[in-house]
Amino acid sequence: EIVADGYKKLTGDFAVEATDKEVSFDLTPIDEINEDTSSISKVYGSSDFSIVDKLNLPSNYDGSVTYTIEGDSDVSQIDSSGLVKTLSPGNVVIKAKAPRTDNFEAIDVSIPLEVTQKNLGQIDLSMIDWDAASLTKTYDGSDAFEVEGVLNSSSGLVSGDSVSVKATLKSSSVNVGSHSSTIESIELSGDTGKYQYTTNNLDDGPNVTISKRDVSVSLKDVDVAYGSDDWKLISEGQYPSEVKSLVSLSGDFPSKVQSELDKLTLEDYLSISIPKDSYKVGNYSDVITLAKTNEDL
Repeated sequence: EIVADGYKKLTGDFAVEATDKEVSFDLTPIDEINEDTSSISKVYGSSDFSIVDKLNLPSNYDGSVTYTIEGDSDVSQIDSSGLVKTLSPGNVVIKAKAPRTDNFEAIDVSIPLEVTQKNLGQIDLSMIDWDAASLTKTYDGSDAFEVEGVLNSSSGLVSGDSVSVKATLKSSSVNVGSHSSTIESIELSGDTGKYQYTTNNLDDGPNVTISKRDVSVSLKDVDVAYGSDDWKLISEGQYPSEVKSLVSLSGDFPSKVQSELDKLTLEDYLSISIPKDSYKVGNYSDVITLAKTNEDL
């Protein structure tokens, strides 16, 4: 066999004779591989692609190519056949190498790959699955809601990714019932680095619900001497003037309501004002009747 740089290997049977004459052989130039080494740009979440197409290998190529990724393996992976998978935004270099064969020159190329963020566009309510529990609260005198959710499949997330949503909402009313809301602030977390998006025009929030708050009313224990004047008053359904608090009112009230309740005397309790639309009375004695008289509480 005859091997010469730039030429295909020549094989066969040759007769060698002792002579001072030159002997010539017809050698065929080795085939070149015209690789395309221009950079590749793919959007995160794009379908897998083959790098083999960039090598422009002829159908009769008789070599074996090895493929590797140079750079962050979290950005891209490549298998032994040259199939490339994008994993996250970033930049890597795809390396393809093969030794010279009898018919083709060696391959040693580097192809830059850029994986860009996927653009989700404007985030809107249809793209968010809200946690139902966070959209409901008991009456607290405030219009603020702290809610949570996640971006759903219609948002355009790549399968396997997760993006959480936290938002501060302002209810259209502080009273009990179902109300519309507006978004005061919103924050996304999780696999957000893989995406482009905007929340600038996300103003209208989900509907929220405010439920009534439980209130418990009961009589306190009162010690009086049997037959005494105080005993006679109580037995007739009246109350001694020196006894200022026979009623125990318990509940988790907003600070404004609680501060006013703390100031009430016995007489006030007998006509205490509890916002009927915001509270419901739980357990109480038939002896005590609560009348709604003070609209400011």
